[in-house]
Amino acid sequence: MAIISAIISIHNGEINVNEILRGLTKTPEKIISVDSFFRRSQKSLDKIEKKLYYICCMTYNEEINYWLNAAAHDLDVAETLFKNSKYDWCLFIAHLVLEKTLKAFYVRDNQKMPPPIHKLDILASNTKLSLSDEQVKFLKKVNEFNLEARYSDKKFSFYKLCTKTFTKKYFTDIKRFYRWLLEQIK
Repeated sequence: MAIISAIISIHNGEINVNEILRGLTKTPEKIISVDSFFRRSQKSLDKIEKKLYYICCMTYNEEINYWLNAAAHDLDVAETLFKNSKYDWCLFIAHLVLEKTLKAFYVRDNQKMPPPIHKLDILASNTKLSLSDEQVKFLKKVNEFNLEARYSDKKFSFYKLCTKTFTKKYFTDIKRFYRWLLEQIK
């Protein structure tokens, strides 16, 4: 079991939230009242619960497998989207395949939860992977599939860009890179 580094101590009506809120706040330590802690939105409480699960319940190998299984699932989803001519969403989900796989590397190489970021080149640079300049350039290109698919003002232009030919090329390259990553993590 992973070493539990998070400690919550309740003293005089306050909760000392140390490592649990790392990633939710930019400050490394925060002391907040019990009332304000429990008045946080459900979303924040869900994030805290997720982080507690990671910290308390998963070994590093289990977390690596979690990310790899999630990536494999997303690859199946992307394949289905491609077969059904949903090319923009195929590339959006294919980006997630690489993101989740790189998060598995992050956990392996840093022995901690990956940061809540989506930029593939940044994730990769925080691992022990040795990537060529061409591979980094490819990851930066694939980043565009994540950002473009989310914002409505750019979504339609991205949709028009994602022809069958365009998507097939990048989806094939993403799958090739994914297989290469799986070979590296063994």
